[in-house]
Amino acid sequence: MRFAMTSVCVAVMMFVSASALVRADDMAKEAKPAAEKSAGEKSAAPSQDEMMKQMMEIGTPGPEQAQLAKYVGEFTAEVSMWMDPSQPPSKSTGKLKNEMVLGGRYLMGNYEGEFMGKPFHGMSCTGYDKGKKKYFSGWIDDMSTGCMMTEGEADASGKKLTLSGECYCPQTNGMMTMRQVMTMVDDDHMKFEMYGPGPDGKEMKHMEIVYTRVKP
Repeated sequence: MRFAMTSVCVAVMMFVSASALVRADDMAKEAKPAAEKSAGEKSAAPSQDEMMKQMMEIGTPGPEQAQLAKYVGEFTAEVSMWMDPSQPPSKSTGKLKNEMVLGGRYLMGNYEGEFMGKPFHGMSCTGYDKGKKKYFSGWIDDMSTGCMMTEGEADASGKKLTLSGECYCPQTNGMMTMRQVMTMVDDDHMKFEMYGPGPDGKEMKHMEIVYTRVKP
C-alpha cells in the first residue's frame, strides 16, 4: 500500500506542477505586447498534454520490468554469511516467493529462513524508476524496524544490478555504507551478494545467497 500511495502522490504532484507551469506561461504571454505574440515565440514550459503524456510513459512498465518479471515464482535459498573474512561463513537455508504487483511494475519478494538460529522473515521490493533511469530495492524484516533502501544501475547485459545505500550499524551506532550485487544467472537461478566495511574498515563480502527455482 505504501508504494501505491507514493505513486499516487507523485502523479498528483506532477499534475499540479504541470498546471501551474501552463498557467504561468499563459499569464506571461498575456503580459507581452501583441507584436511579440505574433513573433512565433515558443514557451520553454511543456504543455499540460505533454506533461500528461510524459507521466503516462514514465508510469508504463517497460523492458526493465519485463526482465524482473522473469523471476516470478518460488525459489530455495542457500545463504552464506561472513562476520570475519578470515573465518568460514555460517550457513543457512530459506525460501523465497516472488510476484509482480501493481500492474507488473514491481517485483515483490517474501522470504522465510533463519538468522542466528531463529526464524527470520523479510520482504523486498525491486523495481526500475523510468524517470530517474535507475534500479532500486527496498528491504524490511522482522528483526528490525527500518527499511534498507538501495539504488543503482544494471550492466550492459541488464542481468547484473549493482545497488548502493546505507543501513544502521548497531556496532558503531551510526550509518554504514553497503553495496549489493544482484546477478540474474539464468531463468532459474539468481545470486545476491552484499558488501560492507570489514574489521579493518575495508570492504568485504558479508552475505551471499544463491537462489534456485522450485520446479513443479
